Amino acid sequence: MKTFLKNLLSAFFAAILSVIILFAILIYIFSTFSEKKTYSINRNSILRLTPDYVYKENKNEDLEEIEELFDLGVAKKASLFDILESIENAKKDEKIKGIFINPDFVPSSFAALTAIRKKLKKFKESGKFIVAYSEYYSLKAYYLASIANKVYLNPAGKIEWKGLSISYLYYKGLLDKLGVEAQIFKCGKYKSAVEPFSEKKMSDENRRQLSDFIFDRWFDILYEIAKSRSRSFIIKLGLDEAKLDLNADLVFDKEILYSEFMKAVEIKNKGQKKELFSYRDSSLAFKSLAYLFDLADNKPILNAEEAYAFGFIDGKKYYDEILKELQDSTGIYSERNQKFSETEDHEKLSTFEYEQIIDIEFYSNYLKEKRTKAGDKNKIAVVFAEGEIYDVEFDDNSFSGYKMAETIRVLRVDKSVKAIVLRVNSPGGSALASELIWREIELAKKTKPVVASMGAIAASGGYYIACGASYIYSEEFTLTGSIGVFAILPSFQGLLNDKLGITSDQVKTNKYSDLPDVNRKLSDDEKKIIQKQIEETYDLFLTRVSEGRGIDKKDLINLAEGRIYSARKALEIKLADEIGDLDKAIAKAANLANISEYEIVKYPKKKKNFAKYLDLFLESKIYKYVYKYEELEDLKRIAKLPYCNNILALCEIIVN
Repeated sequence: MKTFLKNLLSAFFAAILSVIILFAILIYIFSTFSEKKTYSINRNSILRLTPDYVYKENKNEDLEEIEELFDLGVAKKASLFDILESIENAKKDEKIKGIFINPDFVPSSFAALTAIRKKLKKFKESGKFIVAYSEYYSLKAYYLASIANKVYLNPAGKIEWKGLSISYLYYKGLLDKLGVEAQIFKCGKYKSAVEPFSEKKMSDENRRQLSDFIFDRWFDILYEIAKSRSRSFIIKLGLDEAKLDLNADLVFDKEILYSEFMKAVEIKNKGQKKELFSYRDSSLAFKSLAYLFDLADNKPILNAEEAYAFGFIDGKKYYDEILKELQDSTGIYSERNQKFSETEDHEKLSTFEYEQIIDIEFYSNYLKEKRTKAGDKNKIAVVFAEGEIYDVEFDDNSFSGYKMAETIRVLRVDKSVKAIVLRVNSPGGSALASELIWREIELAKKTKPVVASMGAIAASGGYYIACGASYIYSEEFTLTGSIGVFAILPSFQGLLNDKLGITSDQVKTNKYSDLPDVNRKLSDDEKKIIQKQIEETYDLFLTRVSEGRGIDKKDLINLAEGRIYSARKALEIKLADEIGDLDKAIAKAANLANISEYEIVKYPKKKKNFAKYLDLFLESKIYKYVYKYEELEDLKRIAKLPYCNNILALCEIIVN
């Protein structure tokens, strides 16, 4: 009977697997033989930017192909690179009249939004318009929208203006109750990743470094918003713009303002001042920043009336009124001087929205379709190192150190590639995998320039792989540093023995054969062995940074200790050469390679094989018609295994 049931279940799951494989084959066939979707745009079009998802640095091209075939809902997301490229092209495209920013919930990092904001600023400077509208502006949404010529809010809408915070959950109390001990090994007193498992609150060192970091970031946000909407805030400060020489009175010298801002914050935090605005007889630019800072303490949520009164918006409008303004801005229908009834007018607005307002993701695909290959042109390779660093790639939020090293190795010997730009957006990961990437960068530097561009985060292993580059750029909102090493080995002895009554026993050939064993606590000798490995890895990390950045190792030890740094501090202590975005890094690479004309090629390239399409199938919507939710979660976990192992893993489940 047991054998019969096992065979029956095996046959059932084999049938399900057959359906999966059939769909995967169909996807593969269609992707090979079907016609590509074509894209076109009308004259007098407006780009819509709706940043309602996390902008990844680079997009999975395989997912894009399958999206076109089946409309699976997994690839309608442009990469950050695509967004920036689209805005740059729109600036020169005669068919594009302006950009409509329509944000709501914005999950992307401030670093990504800052890169977009800079592109939007150049777009606006070209003479084209930008209009922003939302029913609810989060802080990130408003930060992006504030660059627009006109910022509007729904009459019933709100704006979040409450400042920044960082919070963590601490599990030490839970682990104590469960009888689980987190055995911590680390080098670097600021290396705080282990604290949730060893402490019940922030250490003084971590509190200090996080406080420094978010005040740095908060200043940058206030500075950019105050600078973009300075005239609106001047009026709200009760000053007569006509009596001011704005060129002389409204000077936004960032470094002077930063120094003044930090001193004022320190005085306020000591309780000597209640508001930043009352700090000294400060400049008009500083008063604009202080005005915004103090408002966050008094009005964390602004309604539409308050937002207008305080200068955050230019008007209160409904969505249809925004469409009418956009329509008027393009000049459509105006040349006929025709008057429409209210019904006809709304019909015209609907037609306008459908035909003239195009999503920036659509425009990105339109540009790709128009683009022709450069053939024998010189190439600059942009290599995206995004996510956690592992020995093998688990999902789209990680990458394999071995594969990344292989990618750089191939580019090193490719004579058409004249320079490499390593775009890092990683919190770190495996020290060994980071070392492999570092080595390939070191070898590549001997044949061509390698420039590092640090995105939202390039910390720990993320900085490890960047530190050896010929030149390093940091974005304004980059979190970097964290030069330190840690390991956590849990001991479940208390849980198993004392709580559950489970014991373990073993035989072994040598003293350390069972190291590490999570069923028991480590001995003092074992702890010394592991700590020694951590210290050796830390010393190697320090050596790589010291040699790569030309910093004396003794001085570096004081700067390291696992401490995180803002871009401003990183530049000050020479962890970076310059503050700049990816465009600047590419231009620097071209300059170092002594080339003026080049094609940008993105790496790593995605593999297009049968097993990969099975991965994509498991991440698509089709599976919802085949599996129940609980079964799906298992399949999705299986799909994170390296390529061909997916099928083997499924078969193993069926057999066992």
